[in-house]
Formats: sequence, C-alpha cells, structure tokens
Amino acid sequence: MIGHFLNNFLATIIMATSTKEEMNEKTVDMIGATPTYILLAVAIVTLTGMYFYLNKHLPQPEKPSEVTNTQA
Repeated sequence: MIGHFLNNFLATIIMATSTKEEMNEKTVDMIGATPTYILLAVAIVTLTGMYFYLNKHLPQPEKPSEVTNTQA
C-alpha cells in the first residue's frame, strides 16, 4: 500500500512540474535505450524475487480434504 501511494505521489509531482513537451517524450528518449533496458531488467528481477519471497513466507492455503468437504 505504501508503494502504491509513493508511486501515485511521484507521478502527480512529476506531472505538476513537467512541461507539455516533457510529458510527450518517451522514457527511452529521455534517458536512452541502455538505462531503459537496465530498469526493465531490475523490475523483472525485483518482481521475480518478491514472488518467491512471498510464496515462501506467506501461509499457504490448506487443501480441502474429503472429510471436511460437505458439498455433494
């Protein structure tokens, strides 16, 4: 939730302080192709790492057993 708030806050600040010309530029045009691909790689590694970390540390749902299943 904090990450979501921070993302929206930064986007709002950037939009409020940028010119129309800056808003029409793509990220790759502003910072170049290599840093854009590095950011993409970092995002993919972060997402993958978070998936495995959370999958390991969060409780797993219990599998329904035949005894507790009351639906017929």
